[in-house]
Amino acid sequence: MNVIKHNQFNYNDLVWSKLPDVFDLNQPLAIVAWAKPVESVQLSFLNTFFVLDVSQENCSANTVIFDTQRGLLKTNKTSRRCLQAVWLRADFGLKQDIERLALHLNQTQRKLPFIKGDVQLLPLGAVTRASTSWLGAHQLTDQLALSARRTELVFCRRIHLKTTVNFKMLMGQLERAQALQTLLLSERAGEHPFYFEQPVVMTQPIFSRELARDRFRQFAIDLMLQTQHPTTAQDIEGYLNSYFGK
Repeated sequence: MNVIKHNQFNYNDLVWSKLPDVFDLNQPLAIVAWAKPVESVQLSFLNTFFVLDVSQENCSANTVIFDTQRGLLKTNKTSRRCLQAVWLRADFGLKQDIERLALHLNQTQRKLPFIKGDVQLLPLGAVTRASTSWLGAHQLTDQLALSARRTELVFCRRIHLKTTVNFKMLMGQLERAQALQTLLLSERAGEHPFYFEQPVVMTQPIFSRELARDRFRQFAIDLMLQTQHPTTAQDIEGYLNSYFGK
């Protein structure tokens, strides 16, 4: 049995030992200065724990990505585009299911999170904005109220982010995301979502039709993002069905 493991709350010490433990999000340019430029970067479902929108700052970057294994990365991609890529890489229909279940729970669509398996990415602003920052609740180990309008977020029991997020509102958002995740997992049991410490049993040959289909899907998504072609996830699935069959 081949086992693939993702370790929650573990970070790459070789990378993070060269970076500060505390970041003040009120000073975004200081954070940008620490980040490594990577233009073709993608968010890691399990390892990315914060996406900082710096599109309004006087710098060439639009987004800084906090990642347990890769450290700090900066890109000229907007956070909106980074999250669009996340939705495209997820299962077809996932966003529609989350919207439907949020409506069922009387939750607002204004701050609709991305949820799949253990992964919870929560927008700190309205998702209708051109860009906003995103919090990876699946790597959050503590949250501290510094004042009425200041909250300190602790990730991996080591990395501290000081934010202007209202503590009470954040706690409510975390609770709503948890309720949504519980309901979503009960509906989508048996899928292959992203879990920490999840054993994955390889039951098919390495060059199986399903593996080839997955690789073609990822290639199509990457090509679409690079060329900014107006193709939807539904279009890609249609092409795959015509080639591989349903």
